[in-house]
Amino acid sequence: MPEYKVMGVPNREMIDIEIRTLKELGFKRAFVMHGLDENSDKGMDEVSTLGVTHVAELRENGSIENYEITPEDFGIKRGAFEEVASSRDIQKDAVALLKVLAGRDTGPRADIVCLNAAPLLYVMGKAKDLTQGLEMARQATAEGKPVEKLRDWVTWQNEKPEDGIPTLEKMLAQV
Repeated sequence: MPEYKVMGVPNREMIDIEIRTLKELGFKRAFVMHGLDENSDKGMDEVSTLGVTHVAELRENGSIENYEITPEDFGIKRGAFEEVASSRDIQKDAVALLKVLAGRDTGPRADIVCLNAAPLLYVMGKAKDLTQGLEMARQATAEGKPVEKLRDWVTWQNEKPEDGIPTLEKMLAQV
C-alpha cells in the first residue's frame, strides 16, 4: 500500500471527504486539491494557474490542514483557460505536452504542469515546500528529464518496446 497520495477531486465539497478517507486508510501524507478558473464557473481536479486552488493536506503527525493557494504565491501569472485547455485533438495535445516535458515550452502549459508536479515532490519529502517542488519540476523539464522517464515508461509498458519507442520518437520529432 502506498504511503503518499496526491489527488484532485471534481468539486470543492469532496476535498474533506477524500482527505479523511486517505487518513483512515493509513496514508502518511496526502494532498487533495480542487482548482478554480476565476473567469468562469469551471473547476479542475488539479492545482490551478487560472485562480484559487483549495487544498487539504494530511501531515505525518495525522493532522489535516486546509488552505488555499494561488498562482501568484509561486510567482506565476494567472493564465487563461484557452492557454491550457485541451484542443480536443489528441495528437496535437500530446505534442504540446511533450514540448513541456522536453523543456521547449515554458509558457502557461509548463506553469500548470510544473505546479502540479510540486505537490508530489513535496508530499514525498523530495522538496521542503511547494515552491521548491515547483523549482525542481522546472529544472527537470529544462533538462528534458521527463522525456527520458517517458521513454523508460514506454519501454516498460510495451511487450515489444520496438513498437512503442518509434511512435514516441516520431512524436518527439514534432517538438
